[in-house]
Amino acid sequence: MARARKHYDDDRLAALIALVALVAQMNAANRLAVIVHQKGGAYEPGMFG
Repeated sequence: MARARKHYDDDRLAALIALVALVAQMNAANRLAVIVHQKGGAYEPGMFG
């Protein structure tokens, strides 16, 4: 963390950590979808509106 602080201020470091957390969450969701054999492509525009 100290090495990252040399290159980024607090706001940018927080944004970077949030981005890494989001990517990790997306990765976990995709891995779970593979485990449960979820089929993609069921969404149709406007179906929740």
